[in-house]
Amino acid sequence: MDLLKNMHERRMPQYISAYCIGGFGLVRFVEFLEGRMQFSPHWVNLTVIALLCLLPAVALLAWSQGRPGKDHWGRLEKIAIPANLVLTIVTLLFVFHGKDLGGITTTVAVADENGQVSERVVPKSAFCKRVILYAFDNAGPADQDWLRFGLPLMLDFDLSQDPFIDGRQTSEMIGAVRNAGYPEGVDIPRALQRKLARESHFPFFLTGIVQRTENSYVIETELHGSDNGRVLAKHEFQGPDISALVDELSLQLRRDLDLPASHIDEQVDVAVAEILSEDIDAISIFSRAAIEASVHNRWDVASELSREAVKLDPTFAMAQFILSTSCSLLGGAEESTTAINAAMANLYRLPERLQLQIKAIYYLNAEQDADKGMAVVEMWTQLYPHDTDALILMAYLYLLRNDRSASIAAYETALDINPHRYELLHEIGNLHQELGEFSKAEEYLRQYAERFPTSIQSWSKLADLYLDFGELTLATETLERALLIEPQHIATRLSLADIAAKEGKFAKANDILAQLRSEAKTTQSLFDVLDQQMSLCNLQGQIIRSQSFLDEFVDCAQELYNPIEVNVIHAVHLRCSCDIGRPEESLAALENLVESTAPPVDRMVAYFKFSPLIDLNRLDETEVGIDDTEELVEQLKIEIWRPRIADARGQLAVARSDYASAEEQFRSAVDLNPTSPRTQRWLGRVLRLQGKFDEAEEVLNQLLRIDPNNGKTNLELAQLYSETDKLTKAREHLRIALHAWQDADPEFIPAIEAREMQSILGSLP
Repeated sequence: MDLLKNMHERRMPQYISAYCIGGFGLVRFVEFLEGRMQFSPHWVNLTVIALLCLLPAVALLAWSQGRPGKDHWGRLEKIAIPANLVLTIVTLLFVFHGKDLGGITTTVAVADENGQVSERVVPKSAFCKRVILYAFDNAGPADQDWLRFGLPLMLDFDLSQDPFIDGRQTSEMIGAVRNAGYPEGVDIPRALQRKLARESHFPFFLTGIVQRTENSYVIETELHGSDNGRVLAKHEFQGPDISALVDELSLQLRRDLDLPASHIDEQVDVAVAEILSEDIDAISIFSRAAIEASVHNRWDVASELSREAVKLDPTFAMAQFILSTSCSLLGGAEESTTAINAAMANLYRLPERLQLQIKAIYYLNAEQDADKGMAVVEMWTQLYPHDTDALILMAYLYLLRNDRSASIAAYETALDINPHRYELLHEIGNLHQELGEFSKAEEYLRQYAERFPTSIQSWSKLADLYLDFGELTLATETLERALLIEPQHIATRLSLADIAAKEGKFAKANDILAQLRSEAKTTQSLFDVLDQQMSLCNLQGQIIRSQSFLDEFVDCAQELYNPIEVNVIHAVHLRCSCDIGRPEESLAALENLVESTAPPVDRMVAYFKFSPLIDLNRLDETEVGIDDTEELVEQLKIEIWRPRIADARGQLAVARSDYASAEEQFRSAVDLNPTSPRTQRWLGRVLRLQGKFDEAEEVLNQLLRIDPNNGKTNLELAQLYSETDKLTKAREHLRIALHAWQDADPEFIPAIEAREMQSILGSLP
């Protein structure tokens, strides 16, 4: 009672109440500044924490100085109040260290593709919101199924106007969805939706149900947090106009994501019907075309549907763009050009972010002006600095230019902008791997594995790195850890087959692959298994068996990739017939493939004709073809093909017995692509043919360290050692090669050479 009486006499309740009321008013004022002046939202939290931390000092001050009349400052107050102040400052520094307390926007100078520079206010990436828009459930009639993907598609286009929103649709992550067992991208369980969102590092995901009644549509939505799956907001929208409902949903979603009120009020918000089309039938057809292309990979169907959409509305820019893309992939160059020009003529209808994407592709593909295309992408990265998709496209363009260092820098910038896009660690690691930088690649892949120790992808990718660098013990240990997480994971068990092959246990590798083929339940899994089965057959000299898998392999590829990608993948496997003395067969199949490939990529597919042409001694024709491909590489700045050009010129020089020129070309190819075993084996051969035995031995032994039981590498070493009278070593390497080819086709040329050498070496002491 005495304590309460003293507190009352010292007016502590009044002082503390006044402090709380004043603090509440201060918080509300900071919230006002955040909303209207677009201050950092961290200021509200900072204010609340500071007020709570200073409460002991206020209470002590009221206790010591609250009575009427003059009070003296005691030792406790002189020590405790400053200590509380210091503790508050330390707490705030600890909690808000690294947080951006400035405005949520910044001003940047940007240059367009013509070099014109202007200043723009853009959002800071730390304050942008990332949300996945999953396919909706359709509770209405089957003829409204297009809304399952169509409604999130329309919503995504509407949201793309807002630079603070980074949206992603199911179709944009269809690979992960397929691998999870949902190839159609619909009816995904909530737990899996949350898992995919977390793995993609999206903090939010939106689900919904749409129903068409007699006179109106009803849309029910739920916004979820990816961390705990909790429903953060739930709404229902109803009306006769689906486009208008999407506009309402878009506005509400931005509010639910806590974007500043002033930003929402000031942001340009064009109706989705104006962005796409006023004709709902055209939107419906366009949505189906987009899904046929992105989910089902049926570009022929997509072209027909987009053709229907632009007939209904010729100003439908996105439908014209889909039509242009599909026609380009299917070889309709004239129609593709007409459509992309129509898209460019109506580009003003689209949000700026989409305009930049289409302009970049227009310059790269239609105009074939790589520099302007890159300039547009750079402008995109400046205007939307949080948009990691722009930086990822930039990284890809640098990769096409064979500038892996610049590509790594672009990915690292994307990772700095959004540290939660951990999957970029894999991309950076892969690029270091391609540069032959083992320790750097391991560093990035380990960062991911340590950040996500229960993710099987973390450990399987790390194991693949160890495999590619010949660290079989480390690869095995890493795969064993991965299999503890998911014992039936197909990609991981494929790596076990790869280890078995590199250890010379070919029967074991074949058994693993046969078992995995019987277990493959998705197209992607079957494609991966068939790809490795074909590679293993080629390694064992079983070219005929390898080709027996080709039709099924190509069928899988057609479900997963666009027509041009399918033709390139197909071409890689067609030149194998040269190894069994059938270059005419290989050349005929490749010529048919070139004819079915749209320009200018047909000139790149033609690259694979060079090996059979050289085998047929059509050397002048080969040289003309190489020159043609090189001209395309220079025109489009596709420098990633430069090592292929050098490799082809090296093979041509070997056919002409110009080994010095061949060495120069192969060294150039290895410098540009240091991880190509095929080119390094060619380099070892031409060094041997010139009598540079020590250099040849060094190159070939380095290859052997990575793949000790490779038949072709061992045959090269056997030939080298037989020429240098190291017959014991020659016989040992020949034995390994013959073991790899014990079940090879009778026509397999390397095995024939090996058996002839064995006969010769057997007659020598």
